[in-house]
Amino acid sequence: MDYQKLNLSDNPFSSTPATGRPVWCGMPELKAELEKRLTIALKTSPSSLIINWGHYGSGKTHAAKYFTSDETVAQLTRSSGAGGAPPLPFYISFPRVDRGAVFNLTSSIIGKFGVPDFASKLAQVKTTLDVASPDLFINLLQEYCQDSELQKIFHKLVTQNPEESDKLGRVLFGNGSAADLRDLQISRKPDSVSDLCRIITTAFNLFSYRSPRVQPLHTAIYLWIDEFEDIASLPGKEQDALAAYLRNLMDWSPKYLTIFINFTLTPVQQLQDLGLYLGDAVMSRIRHRIEFTEPDKPGVETYVREMLNSPGFRVTAPLQGQEVQPFENAAMALLLNGIDPRTPRRINEVFAFYLDVAAGSADVTTVTAALVREHASEIGITLKE
Repeated sequence: MDYQKLNLSDNPFSSTPATGRPVWCGMPELKAELEKRLTIALKTSPSSLIINWGHYGSGKTHAAKYFTSDETVAQLTRSSGAGGAPPLPFYISFPRVDRGAVFNLTSSIIGKFGVPDFASKLAQVKTTLDVASPDLFINLLQEYCQDSELQKIFHKLVTQNPEESDKLGRVLFGNGSAADLRDLQISRKPDSVSDLCRIITTAFNLFSYRSPRVQPLHTAIYLWIDEFEDIASLPGKEQDALAAYLRNLMDWSPKYLTIFINFTLTPVQQLQDLGLYLGDAVMSRIRHRIEFTEPDKPGVETYVREMLNSPGFRVTAPLQGQEVQPFENAAMALLLNGIDPRTPRRINEVFAFYLDVAAGSADVTTVTAALVREHASEIGITLKE
């Protein structure tokens, strides 16, 4: 594909652009609402559970990836004026069941670091706490994690013994053998909903602990769970376990944790249907609900213009009034009228398709109205002249 002739280095509407960096285009009201919630989390202490809901392709996954990227988190922290260490963001896809949704979710969180880095963070916290008071780490560990066998795991982690790292990894990821447990002097595997949640919440509480003498390792923690509608595919027992896990996450990490749940509605669903899977205990803990709606036509045009001109894609800056090139104005008008539904996913599909057609044609340097009409049926749009 020769995108250079279109004055582009790559297809900005592709799901995997060459820049590899998430960018936010269009939908300014939605961005402002999400930024508001994250800023509140930086400046206040109570943990919160937020539901992001909308139909397929409405931008929930993109928002999750954008707002958990290191660049966005750092920028938002600076602009908020909150100061301190950066938040710790997690983007987690819904835990598909192979060994259980709760276990898979826990493994995904720990897997963000890998066991050595997870242990290193805990050791860093212990070092900071030891400076404030020699017994503070032990006291906090006993406060956050009352189970003596789980406490042993944390003590093993902070010692960072390379010879024990693999064994600890197997125990944390559910593959520990009887020999591993014996060598680590741990009596049992952490495999219940309570055990798994306690490991995560203890780590979260330690990472975000602060006092007049102690600065937190992370000022806040963002846990963003995508594609949560897949909970409907789980057996009832798994649904109950996952709901209990979320409830415990909130109750056992009462400060500095913000959980975002992305929930896609099918055409026959309502938002309250989520309560069928989560139950009253979790639904009552939801602090905010953010709807991902379709942009209007001016919003779509803004989105397309910003995507075409997002950093790293233009070979040379466009002249004034040519920000939508290589799309002619007539072609743009046809596409704005024909796209349905007007979701970011569908917009990306349509505009990526036409850029690919142009880039793959030897003599085409512009997406014209004629080109749009010629290929409309291939991409499944009905043009309204």
